Amino acid sequence: MTLAEQSLRKIESAWNAAAANWDIDALSAIYVDEAMLFGGLPELSVGKVAIREYFATYVGILKSVKMRMVEQTIIQASPDTYVAQGFVDFVFNLVDGKTVNTKMRTTWVIVQRDNQTQLLTHHFSNIPVTPPTTTAS
Repeated sequence: MTLAEQSLRKIESAWNAAAANWDIDALSAIYVDEAMLFGGLPELSVGKVAIREYFATYVGILKSVKMRMVEQTIIQASPDTYVAQGFVDFVFNLVDGKTVNTKMRTTWVIVQRDNQTQLLTHHFSNIPVTPPTTTAS
């Protein structure tokens, strides 16, 4: 396994460990201070505090989450930076006892700083059914 793949799996593992009990402090700790996150809400979350607030919006809704990063292409953008893009398979266990499975598109920018592997950017989005070809009138 390459260093890039190891970095991706390390973040995936940390994310899953934190999401197993929807621990918003552990989730936000995976991100650098200036990180950016586009997730399931329309707003862009910028900075670790905003990312923690993003995860907090799901408290009382999500009991736990499990993700599996699949079909990932990883490139080394600089000596300490990797860009991973592909798909994620999610299992959302809701507080009400329901389970929701979904597949999404992913982009992560992973950085190595001070002997830590963390996320700089995180963008997950729905997979379009058709291309956005309609034009505005």
